[in-house]
This record gives sequence, C-alpha cells and structure tokens, in this order.
Amino acid sequence: MNSNFTLLDIRYYYYNNILYFTEKQSFNNVNDKSHNYNNHINKDSNEIYNFDPNNKNKWKEILGRKGIKKHAFKLANEHIKSRKPTNSLIINKILSYSGIKITEDQLNELKSYPRYLFDCSDMLYLKNEIKNIIGLVGSKKQIPGVYIFTHKKSGSKYVGSSSQLAIRLNGYLLNKHKSIGLFIPLLQKEELYNFLLYIIPLNKSNIYKPEIILEQYYLLDPTFNLNIIKIANNPSGSNSKSIYMYNRDKSVLYYGSTEQINIIKNLNIHHYTFSKHLKNNTYYLGKYSFSRELNLNAKVLDISLIDLRLKLENDRKIFNKNKPLNSLSRSVFIENIENKKDVKLFFSLNKCVIFFKDKGHRANQRQLIESINSNTPYFGYYCKYI
Repeated sequence: MNSNFTLLDIRYYYYNNILYFTEKQSFNNVNDKSHNYNNHINKDSNEIYNFDPNNKNKWKEILGRKGIKKHAFKLANEHIKSRKPTNSLIINKILSYSGIKITEDQLNELKSYPRYLFDCSDMLYLKNEIKNIIGLVGSKKQIPGVYIFTHKKSGSKYVGSSSQLAIRLNGYLLNKHKSIGLFIPLLQKEELYNFLLYIIPLNKSNIYKPEIILEQYYLLDPTFNLNIIKIANNPSGSNSKSIYMYNRDKSVLYYGSTEQINIIKNLNIHHYTFSKHLKNNTYYLGKYSFSRELNLNAKVLDISLIDLRLKLENDRKIFNKNKPLNSLSRSVFIENIENKKDVKLFFSLNKCVIFFKDKGHRANQRQLIESINSNTPYFGYYCKYI
C-alpha cells in the first residue's frame, strides 16, 4: 500500500472529488439542452475547487460557513441584518452547497436583464402577455427566469425563480399552490388583482442556473419580506423536502439539506430509514434524530462531510455488533496511483466493482478482495477497507 495514502489525504481530496462528482451528475440530469452543462463543468471545475486542501478556513467557505459554526442560513440572515450591499462573494458563500459560483461582472449582467411589469387586475391581458414573453405551459422548451409579486397596498414583496417559468406562473394564476408560508395565504386572501408582477426571463444567459443566482440576490434584500426561507434552491417533488440530522435533543446539528435525496447520497441513509425515525420520533443508530425543521439555535458541528461519513460508518459498526453486516457491505476507499486527488469512498464492495466496470474494466468482487488483502494495485488504484 502506498505510504502516502493517509487519512488526511482522504478527508480533503475525497470530499473535493465527491462534491464535483455529485454536481456533475446533477448537471447531466438537466433536460434543457440550451446550455452545454458538461462543457461548463470541464471549464469551471478547476476554478471552483482549486484550493489548498490543508486550508481549513477555505473549507468552511466551501461548506457555506464563515468561520466556526456558521452555515448558509445564518450567513444569509446575518447579511440581511447588516444592510450591506450584496455582491458575488456573499452569493458564492451562500450557494456553495450547490457548486454555483459567479463573478461580479456576471452578477451585474443578470441584474441588468430587462424586466416586464404587469398589473394582475387584467387577467386576460396578463395571460396573453406571459404567453408572448415566456411561451406556453405546454411548450417543449421552457424558459428560466425570476418573478416578483408586489402587494399594491402594503408594498410587501415576494421573489421566486424557476427553470420552467411558464409552468410555475401558471400555478399562481390558477391558484394551484399550497397555502403555506406568508405569500400564498396573502395571495389567496387578497386575490391576484391586488398584486403587481415582474417577470425577468433569463433564457439568453450562458451562466449556469442564472435564475437561482438572481433569486438569491433578491432574497438578500430585506424589502422581500414575504419570503421566509432566504436560501435559493430549485428542488422538485419529494426531493424538495428539507431534512436535518441532529443529536437526540436537537442541540447539535450534524447535517442539513433542502433536498432530502442528499442525505441518501451523501450519508448512505436509506429513505425508509429516516422516514421511519421521522414518523416515530425515534433515534437513528440510537443517537441521531431527524427533523424537517431547521433549529437556528442548534450548535452546528464543525466537521467536513467525509469526517461525518466516517463517523457514521463507525457508529454503524458499533450499533450493529449484535447483527453483523454482510462482509460484502464493507466500505472501501480507493486512491488513484497517478493522481492522489482522485480518491473515492464506496459503501460496499459491489458499488466499488460497479465503478471499475463503468470504467471498462473486467472487475469482480473476488479480485477486488484479493487486491485489498494483498495491498496490491487494482486497475490503477490502491484499495483498502474502512
């Protein structure tokens, strides 16, 4: 085994790698062919993740923290309270969970896009103009953008964004959205004719996820007082449900995401498992509790994602000592012989074998186990159990 294959290397280089890999997968799932997202990744990934892995303060920035025990939600709230101008630096810190990064020139470009103002009192005119600007709900190609509702009497404002702007706005026009938060109940009470609507189409932008960036810019403006959540995101379906993992009394926050699929991908916790504990108010591995609600008073554990994964792996071994796991479910670290930054973690031998097969190798579990036990390279990688 390579003597330089240290746990410290694994912590930093693996997190870097998995963050890029996860974002690359999400880019490939985008249906909108108007932007070449794969080229965007190849062009920008080095810029986004090119930093000294031993610089822990830089890691806190990448993780959405500014110094110790900070995260994106607190960063946003603190910035709003400060009344300071919003620039690309604060947006990059807040949106770091998604891998989105923008320059000041790009932010100014998005802010300069034309906006269209409508009085919602004339519904027929409004529907026709929306169709002319952003197309129909059934259009094959949907236009991304930002929308702003302003209550005429109070001046209260709400901002939202969507990669399918026509579909999202149609939900408001037909009153299809659930009565949650501050804006929807007010809209249902006052009715649409008591509002003004701004639409900002962003289909001509070459920036990745421009609607998310511009929405985040407006969310940091304190005049948008109808938005409860100050972090922009674009989830859909069941994945849009927030999920947070605390200790038993919820005084310590270990992990949080606005998309519950991330707890499955990043922490290897099955959907059935955390759903069961959520429903029954019981504790995962006897020590972790789940919640849909963010407790801003909880202490945020200052730990990297890879350290948290390792911690959970050790907790699983202890918790399952009376019901041993199958030997094939053992976690495996692999490190590229020629590129020490190419380090990955797999939660089973089978997933590791699939990785090698996807690279075109004739891999199997028997050969992988022999390589691990003999400390010999396997298709250009050093492999070891965790």
